[in-house]
Amino acid sequence: MAGAPHIAGVELSEVVGRGASSIVYRGRQVRFNRPVAVKVLDLAGQPELVGRLFLNECRVVGRLATHPSIITVYDGDLDEDGRPYLVMEFLPGGSLAQVVHRDGPLPVRRVLQHGVELAGALESAHRNGIIHGDVKPHNVLVGRSGQAVLGDFGIARLGTGSSSRSLSVFTPLHAAPELFDGVGVTPAADLYGLGSTMFELLDGRSAVGDAEESPLVIVRRVAMEQRRLLERDDLPAALVDLVHHCMSTDPAARPASAVELGESLRAVELELGLEPTPLVVLEELSLDEDEPPVREVVTASNAAAQTLPPVPRRPGVARAVTSVALLAVAVLLVGVAALLVRNDGRAPGDGEVAAESTSTPPSSVRDGRIPTGAAGVGAPTTVFDLVPEGEAPTRENSGSGPLPGISYDVPGVADRSSVLLAELGDGTEVLRPFSPQASVVNVAIPVLPQLPARGRWRAFNGAENPECPGFDTPDLVLSGLWDKLAVWPGGQGGARVIELGSADDARWLFNAWSMEQGAGPGECAGFVAPFGVEDPAAVIVHQDTPIDLGPDVRVNTWLQPPPAGSPEFRSVRTFLAQSGNLLIGGAVGDQAGAVGVDEVGAVITNVLDRLR
Repeated sequence: MAGAPHIAGVELSEVVGRGASSIVYRGRQVRFNRPVAVKVLDLAGQPELVGRLFLNECRVVGRLATHPSIITVYDGDLDEDGRPYLVMEFLPGGSLAQVVHRDGPLPVRRVLQHGVELAGALESAHRNGIIHGDVKPHNVLVGRSGQAVLGDFGIARLGTGSSSRSLSVFTPLHAAPELFDGVGVTPAADLYGLGSTMFELLDGRSAVGDAEESPLVIVRRVAMEQRRLLERDDLPAALVDLVHHCMSTDPAARPASAVELGESLRAVELELGLEPTPLVVLEELSLDEDEPPVREVVTASNAAAQTLPPVPRRPGVARAVTSVALLAVAVLLVGVAALLVRNDGRAPGDGEVAAESTSTPPSSVRDGRIPTGAAGVGAPTTVFDLVPEGEAPTRENSGSGPLPGISYDVPGVADRSSVLLAELGDGTEVLRPFSPQASVVNVAIPVLPQLPARGRWRAFNGAENPECPGFDTPDLVLSGLWDKLAVWPGGQGGARVIELGSADDARWLFNAWSMEQGAGPGECAGFVAPFGVEDPAAVIVHQDTPIDLGPDVRVNTWLQPPPAGSPEFRSVRTFLAQSGNLLIGGAVGDQAGAVGVDEVGAVITNVLDRLR
């Protein structure tokens, strides 16, 4: 298979999934003549991570694979380019997400069975210090005996370069609310994911929306606790209460552990006269011992009914700051967040061993751009292959986003984020021009596994304009990030400052993200059709209202309707500015109308005055 890595003892046949940091192949393990799925992670430039985290975790995940509801891992190592890979069982039954999409909501009996099976898998992982971080129907596969099998185990954390966070890879449809506040992933987040998964299996849809919707709308619903309730007629009240408790906003109100959740589900099975599903838990594993893992199987006699407290209902405004912060993050820049996140709920690469996985990008990306307001956590971003030589990229065969080969090995460049923080502070003074009543919060959403980072970006025009349809940037270096949000009664405004490796890098990214916002006739120069750049000094100029900050500062602004799901804002003004190797972007909205460009100009000036 052309371009595929060499995996010892495995013949690769086709790509069945693709994510921002991984590719999944279908193959055949030659010695045993059995089908396998091979997941290859692109963690170039992180040898310490590979040595310290990946190989150790391979051993743990490999031993956890003796659990009947955890994907079986056959092998793991590094390929010839130093990229870690796992060789896993190939399950032709696909994922539960595919089953629900094909057949509709599942019978209560089957959901209870899968809930118990997955609770045992999660309890086994938690006892061994592993948190999944992305429990959702796309990551639950149908085993050969019809059991639920949790896939992508432990791999999500590797993609972030952290053993405690996986914010850059979770899916908004099934993510616990506390994850949006930048909190490290805990076992309670996995319980929320399992509860949300059971909701979708019972209802046919997620409690907070659909994968086709803007992630901004989904995140907002989660933050404001705007979830649908389970209202299926044949559901026992105890099951409904249990699912709702798992999805409590307060982690402390969820079941205390996965085993407690499993026992509660078994109690519902007994109530319905069903044979309780075995709750299989692997005790803590010792990597220094050769003994097989000890299984603890909860017997029917131990499946006592659990008494759960009432679900605490906090007012819808209780998480207002979180919601506001997420709105600003989502609208701030159409590019940065997209570099940082994995695909949304239906993006390729989620069900890494599902037989029907596809490499078709989500429709919002397939249309050739990421819509304004959609680039928040979980935005539908796909890393695309390069288009074959001689064929120009188009909206039909590609899409906007980071190109393959993002690297974190940038010799001679240091992470400058702490320097930006020291100069810009907590944002109180920098963002004060938005409103004298503004208070500042830290957006606190991790964006890249680490800085500095090097990569290229593909941009398509957000407007139909043959003068400048799109282009690829050269390699760009990101070396620093500062991100703050101001909130005030009736409004909000945020700014994100990015330090790049050079002024040319900043200019390229300024042009790329300006093009994605939409460059109309006469607004771009130096580009060529059908795709590319003719003049290295190519520019895009778009100012709905001019902001003159001097000859050394380029500014583009867009006045746009508020994102769907945000009726309290009459409009949102998005802005981009570039000066030297600094890129400053943000958005501001207010109930009273559009915040003036004078305020935007003052914020940009505040940043530049402190950093020059």
